[in-house]
Amino acid sequence: RSIGKISNYNILSVGRIVERKGFHNLILATKKLVNDFPKIHTNIVGDGPYIKELERLIKINNLESYVTLHGKISDENLAKLYSDSQLFVLAHMMLKNGDTEGCPTVFSEASGQGIPVIGGIDAGASTVIVDGVTGFIVNSRDIDELSDRIKKILSDNKLAKSMGEQGIKKIMKDHTPTVIGNLFTESISKILAK
Repeated sequence: RSIGKISNYNILSVGRIVERKGFHNLILATKKLVNDFPKIHTNIVGDGPYIKELERLIKINNLESYVTLHGKISDENLAKLYSDSQLFVLAHMMLKNGDTEGCPTVFSEASGQGIPVIGGIDAGASTVIVDGVTGFIVNSRDIDELSDRIKKILSDNKLAKSMGEQGIKKIMKDHTPTVIGNLFTESISKILAK
């Protein structure tokens, strides 16, 4: 089967398929955007216990032509999906029991490839995403807000290009292995000094 549908509006989301990642909210946002973007396609990569719920959601909303669940794929196929995508979204959120994300590394991966990024408010997304500059941080439970921010990026090539460029600059400035390694060493030194 083909790796991803090539459309003018490819959205990518990657992660373990669990409720807190918010893939179900991304599917519902995709449904809201179909009329404005008939060629929209959301590619979801990963595996996990919430997959049956996503399959059910896609089926009851007749979104089989607009959302593909890829499961686990090779690094080569994932790289292809990144290169074919105009936007990366991980609509993560905190669950009622407090289960949440740190800062998903997929934000850095997407930003480092010059793709605008949308993430949720309930975790460390602001570590990588500069709201309004490299992408948007949204209340992922608010499907209207999520779909509005997706629409804003997909309908404005100039904004998308700028966010992608700013994302690369942010990663090169703050998130290279050297920068992170130096911060880690500095933190360990401070702990040992006490």
